[in-house]
Amino acid sequence: YIRIHSEGKSWLKSERLSRAEELLDRRQFCRVHRSYIINLHFLKTIEPYSKESKVVKLANGTVIPVSRDGYQRLRELLG
Repeated sequence: YIRIHSEGKSWLKSERLSRAEELLDRRQFCRVHRSYIINLHFLKTIEPYSKESKVVKLANGTVIPVSRDGYQRLRELLG
């Protein structure tokens, strides 16, 4: 199952996250962690969490962990 959050609403869908990732525009959405895909329009900051890890803060205040690969993808997209 995946949970989709949009405009203050939430939906639960029987789908793999990898399938959702395939359907989304890769210029607007980024998989930052094995459990999270974010909409880059709502990305506020990328911050260090510990020595080797980072988190993203979204416009609504949500904090999401970022994997090493996810950080690389973010850097490439944000150039």
